[in-house]
Amino acid sequence: MSKVSLEADPKALCNDGSPGAYYWKKSPTGSSRWIVMLLGTEGCYDKFSCERKREEHIGVWGGGMSTKSWDPTYKFYGINSPDRTESPMADANKAVLVSCTSDWYMGEAETSKPVPDLKFRGSNMVQALFNDLIQRQGLGSHNTTQTLVFGGFSTGAVGAMYHLDNVAASLKPHNVRTLGYLDSPLHFDHKAETKRGLAMQIRSAFLAHKPSARLAPESCTKSFDE
Repeated sequence: MSKVSLEADPKALCNDGSPGAYYWKKSPTGSSRWIVMLLGTEGCYDKFSCERKREEHIGVWGGGMSTKSWDPTYKFYGINSPDRTESPMADANKAVLVSCTSDWYMGEAETSKPVPDLKFRGSNMVQALFNDLIQRQGLGSHNTTQTLVFGGFSTGAVGAMYHLDNVAASLKPHNVRTLGYLDSPLHFDHKAETKRGLAMQIRSAFLAHKPSARLAPESCTKSFDE
């Protein structure tokens, strides 16, 4: 699969400010099936967790914080494999977004008070990805109904779960039927000794990443009005 830049969208930025990107392969058979997957990397939300991530993930997908060191092409396996014996979606149009925003694809923060030198733009990255797939790659352009499998792995599945309903609704007018594929979405990076401790960590992450309220259920936004 080949790297495609999202530099045309000024909000699609990694933690370090480098432009977002995704990996893409057009169907060799002209299939009307699509698969879009979000890959997970460790998240961070305060000075301690972000410094730890920088130290432990150097050289792996840009440390999960940058696209600068990404290879121009990359071979994926599993459901993204081009091998028919490995994936039932082998001939589908494929896009893979690798996280470089450390926010479970939820953030819309240009600056974050807990970590002022980092951007958390994961939600903007997902929006930019789908805009690019529609405008340049042909998603929603067929006369017949297209089928999209949209999902993710680990923290990528958390992000896909967050965006799934909105993606399905926005693509319906384009004659695209959307199915969700969530692999291991129950994930948080840091051990908490109590349920309250875990809740406080999640709250800290939401305050740092500033996820869009329009993508969250109203019952949730009313409970957490910060």
